Amino acid sequence: MASLATPEKSDDILIVLDTWDVSLSGVTMFEGAFHSFQRMFDEEAQSWAKSEGFLLQRLTGAELNQFNELNELYVAWLAAHKDGKAGPHPLIPEAVGPSVDRYRELHSLTGAILLADTDRTVRCAGIITQVPGEKRYIAHWQRS
Repeated sequence: MASLATPEKSDDILIVLDTWDVSLSGVTMFEGAFHSFQRMFDEEAQSWAKSEGFLLQRLTGAELNQFNELNELYVAWLAAHKDGKAGPHPLIPEAVGPSVDRYRELHSLTGAILLADTDRTVRCAGIITQVPGEKRYIAHWQRS
């Protein structure tokens, strides 16, 4: 079996929602299906899990649509913000508007999915890396 240090196969990261030097949450392919991923936080150490531990949650079609819509709203806001045509990030209290309200609703819904621990949850060790020379990421997952 391949180890995380010498992986044989990689899975695409489709959406990155949160980063802190590395991708912390988003949507990935895993075992041929769409999954959300969330890096585990070590409360005792007050840092991200050193074991590269992740919770992966197999997504339903409706849940995948929520992640996609949230990402589309973010990409649209980012483009408008770079052009000086958008206000603060949708999660900043001063932000207003219908797309802001929808963004906040989707952020809450997807956040609940990311943190859920259900019968669809898979615990994995994982390494996420950026593809050299590209703006996309891949992951090497191994069930814990």
